[in-house]
Amino acid sequence: TTVSASPTPVTVGQPVTLTATVGRVVPGAGTPTGTVTFTVPGVLLGTVPLDGRQPNQARLTTSDLPPGIQAITATYGGDTHFLGSQGSLSGGLTVGCDRTITGTVGSVVVSSGATCLATGADVRGSLTLRPGTALASDGATVHGSVQSRGARALLLCGTTLGGLEAVA
Repeated sequence: TTVSASPTPVTVGQPVTLTATVGRVVPGAGTPTGTVTFTVPGVLLGTVPLDGRQPNQARLTTSDLPPGIQAITATYGGDTHFLGSQGSLSGGLTVGCDRTITGTVGSVVVSSGATCLATGADVRGSLTLRPGTALASDGATVHGSVQSRGARALLLCGTTLGGLEAVA
């Protein structure tokens, strides 16, 4: 099983298509069937069937990847004629931010692109996300509320919030 991603690199909240290709060992013949499960360490991204139009391939499009270099793994479950297999995206997938907030700041408005709150960042006021923007936070504190109206992604892990108001 081999794994590819398009586009690369991406920013937080940007859709990326992951493709797994299941091969066969020569002199084997036939077309594998079944499903492929895509994961990053500790997180299930999704399980999709092998595509009948593109034999031996399974595709998953996601916008839910956190920032950093993500180790993407695809696991093929096998079928009655093919053994299961696993592969990883060589070098991982870089998921970045257009800007990163560190230290202590007042209120923040995210008006474009993707913003990350670094571990330990301290937002003393509120954090507002405009339509089409993205926010990723891991281990930060927002004393006010996070207000999101039409943001494309909001990833909050280990983050303390004063409140959350999210409208699709």
